[in-house]
Amino acid sequence: MNPLVLDLGANDGLVGSMSLNLIQLGWDAVLVEPMEEMMALARGNVEEHRRDGQTVHFCAFALSDRDGESLFETDVAQDIAFMEGHLTSLPSSTTRHVDVVSVDRWVAMAEVRSLLDASDLTVLSLDIEGQELTVIHRLFGL
Repeated sequence: MNPLVLDLGANDGLVGSMSLNLIQLGWDAVLVEPMEEMMALARGNVEEHRRDGQTVHFCAFALSDRDGESLFETDVAQDIAFMEGHLTSLPSSTTRHVDVVSVDRWVAMAEVRSLLDASDLTVLSLDIEGQELTVIHRLFGL
């Protein structure tokens, strides 16, 4: 049994997140990131350091209390360490459409559920402006 990191709002998995550090130590991981360009960077960073037998699952969507699509406000600075984004209902010149998945559906996904069930140690990294309470309530049954 490997320990598990749930990185919600993974960004690139390295600069804007801590998941790559734990993956390099052999941890299994689930990375959730709705921005395609950040997910591509995370995949590249992880694949370079992934170990044999290690499970890493990539989820290219935002987590919410419902399934569907939403507007996502992006603020991508030149330095990705200062990048942030959040779900919004107000369109602007910097919003884009992203897929959203309910926390309940995400936890029920076979790949995610099997990692949660098999892990004896889990670290939860939350960087999902505005949806933290939804995730915590659903993930921990509060």
